Amino acid sequence: ERLILQQANDMVDCRAFSEKRFRCHAVYGKMGEDCLNEELSEKRCLSLHHCPKQAKEYYGDAGMSLRSDDGQAPLYMSQKAICASWAEAFAYTGGDNNNDRELEYGSVVTEHHQKAREIVNKDKGLKRECRDIAFNLAQCLRHKKLF
Repeated sequence: ERLILQQANDMVDCRAFSEKRFRCHAVYGKMGEDCLNEELSEKRCLSLHHCPKQAKEYYGDAGMSLRSDDGQAPLYMSQKAICASWAEAFAYTGGDNNNDRELEYGSVVTEHHQKAREIVNKDKGLKRECRDIAFNLAQCLRHKKLF
C-alpha cells in the first residue's frame, strides 16, 4: 500500500513537467528542436524519482534539484555533472542557433554545456564512461517503461 502511494506521489511530482512537454508538442509537434528542454526536464524528473542511483551518477549531486515553474533557465542546468551536460549539449548549444540559445537559456548555461562537450570529446576514456552512464540511465528508464 505504501509503495503504491509513493508511486502515485512520484507521478504527481512529474506531472507539471509532463504537462509542459505535452503543451509544447501540441503547439510545435513531436519532431524538431522546439521542445527539447521540456522533454529533457521531464526525463530528469522521471529519472530522479524512478532511477535515483543512475540519475545521481548522470546528473551529479549539484544537479539533483527539481523546479518546474522557473521562468528563467534554472541554476541546476549549469551545475549538472559533466556527462549529463555533454549528452545534453545539443539542446543548449548549437552552431548558428547559439545566440538564440543564449537568449533563451542564458550564457552561463550555454557556456557550461559547450565546455562539457569540448572536455568530453577530447578524452576518449571519459567519453566512453559518459556513454556508459547515459546508457545505464536509459536502460533503467526503459525497464520501468517510462520511455
